[in-house]
Amino acid sequence: MSELRILVADDNQFMRTAYKRILDTQDDFEVVGVASDGDEALTMAIDLLPDVAVLDVRMPKKDGIAVAHYITACDPQIGIVMISAYDDLAFVSAIMKNGASRKAYILKNSLDDISELIRVVEAVAKGQAVLDGAIVQNLLAIYRRRTAAQSTPLTDTEEGVLQLMLEGYDESEISQTLGLPL
Repeated sequence: MSELRILVADDNQFMRTAYKRILDTQDDFEVVGVASDGDEALTMAIDLLPDVAVLDVRMPKKDGIAVAHYITACDPQIGIVMISAYDDLAFVSAIMKNGASRKAYILKNSLDDISELIRVVEAVAKGQAVLDGAIVQNLLAIYRRRTAAQSTPLTDTEEGVLQLMLEGYDESEISQTLGLPL
């Protein structure tokens, strides 16, 4: 794989520095820009055309969701990794509304292991969608409440897919593990 060009944007200097240092540990990653607000992130994304933009949801001037939409409109091949302290499904829905491929929504408290950010960036660069396990749990709980009222449970295959998603498997690993076509 050729070197992945990555843009990092977070209004918190500590988080910007931490993400940059984590991503810089990979020989095949190059952090090409670091932004402290949404306007700066958008300008850098347009000028630098990174492969992946790692964005905080809440930033001054333009929030990360708006920046992600502008970036995707300019170049849908740029992957988007949203990192947030908020597990609000409205944010998740907003980022995924125009398609989920090449997008991720990860909670900051899930990044206690540096390999997780690296894994998510690599998955998004490959065109995959990634949702934080806590988000998947919330979606599953909503689905179960709705289906309990309708009395339509998940199939064994659907349950298996969701369980593997919770365990961090990507699409190809789920397909291979469950013997499903991609």
